[in-house]
Amino acid sequence: MGGSGGGSQHGPAPLNVTALSARQELHQQLMSTALLVAQNTRDRLVGRDIHAISNYLFAHMNWLRADSHGPVAYREIRERVADAKQILEPGGERVNVGNCGYVLDGHECTQPLNPYRDQTTIRCQTCGTNWDVKDRQRDAIGGAWGAVATPSLIVRALKAYGLRITPKDITNWTLRGDLEPVGTDGARKTYRVSEVWAVAKNKKRKVA
Repeated sequence: MGGSGGGSQHGPAPLNVTALSARQELHQQLMSTALLVAQNTRDRLVGRDIHAISNYLFAHMNWLRADSHGPVAYREIRERVADAKQILEPGGERVNVGNCGYVLDGHECTQPLNPYRDQTTIRCQTCGTNWDVKDRQRDAIGGAWGAVATPSLIVRALKAYGLRITPKDITNWTLRGDLEPVGTDGARKTYRVSEVWAVAKNKKRKVA
């Protein structure tokens, strides 16, 4: 519709009504569960936003695990989260950087962190903690630094942390003297994860 000057008028930015509805349903489910916990534990709920409620539920995880309402609430919340993720998150390749691990009141958050490959930070969907993706990748590899495995297992492990190689790469590096097996698993050679990681990163830098 034209304005008085003959130019078109700018309408408001489009709203993703489906996404807003999914968010509202998730918020309502979290609130419903939190009020149930507050009623039974007599521990006052402070804050009504999603992150405050999530932290409250996380702090009362033991009660939820022990109470008969816990499994039902957990299933319903997971369903609402899955609905919201399907609507809000675009497709794309993800990497695994392990479980969150943030400790609140003696409870460790076990929410898996699966950022997109080009993400620099990720916020835990359960406890709201922000993590640096590259730091988490380094920590995750460091945790398996001394592990020994067959090429196929190492390839799958490194792929989850954003480094793509093939079993043939490991064989070729061995033939060229860049890598040494440390043992065998039946007929298959085994290698130390840290050594394969170091050679693969060095090869990648030279290609770049």
